[in-house]
Amino acid sequence: MVREGLRAVLERSGAVEVVGETGSLQEAISMLAQLAPSIAIFDVHSGDPHGNEAVQKAVAAGVKVIVLSLRSDRYSVSAALQAGAMGYLLKVGGTEELTLAIRTAHSGALYLTPKIAALMVDQYLRRPNSNINSDAPARVMKSLSSRETGVLRLIAEGMTSKEIGQKLELSAKTIEAYRAQLMEKLNIRTVAGLTKYAIREGLTPLEA
Repeated sequence: MVREGLRAVLERSGAVEVVGETGSLQEAISMLAQLAPSIAIFDVHSGDPHGNEAVQKAVAAGVKVIVLSLRSDRYSVSAALQAGAMGYLLKVGGTEELTLAIRTAHSGALYLTPKIAALMVDQYLRRPNSNINSDAPARVMKSLSSRETGVLRLIAEGMTSKEIGQKLELSAKTIEAYRAQLMEKLNIRTVAGLTKYAIREGLTPLEA
């Protein structure tokens, strides 16, 4: 229903021609070669470790990508942009903004939802140097897998191992193993320390 709604809105705008749609990122990549669109709009779920990989593949195929997401944390936005996305919008935005984002990306410029752009700049300016008094070097963040990053984010949001396991469809024992791996990689020995690290690295949602 969401895709049908977006398609109807975009077609009514007269600004774009919708050439295809699918509910699978993997299928979307296969369709790119057949349809050769200039713009692709991807709904990248926070729990999908392959979301940004799909963005990279689309960009490599010469397609400009706009990401739609519910996530407003700095890490999710940064990861999408590093994958090559030309736009990042929250799903709560209006259809006029989506049309603007498409036009902006098509022109070769980057578009960020104003709230995200403002909060990211503000957080960056207020963020202390991560190399000073940090529990682990910031560069270690890049060594974490997508699953480890997801578990770390949920730990920082206050969820228990059981709750995280239910959300990710894993056992609580597996989540505890991931937590132990995180502590080992980041040289952090407490859940409070993991939470502090996640907040510093921007894994928690941005607040106004």
